[in-house]
Amino acid sequence: MTLHSYPGVGHAFARINGDHYDEASATLADARTLAFLCGALK
Repeated sequence: MTLHSYPGVGHAFARINGDHYDEASATLADARTLAFLCGALK
């Protein structure tokens, strides 16, 4: 299992329009999630 951390961002950083939204980290997390799911669901 791989664990990714996103230093400098708060909880719910991927929630668009949220108080802690961080576009760069959210985009990276989304891409990592999609890559994981595509690999795991083959």
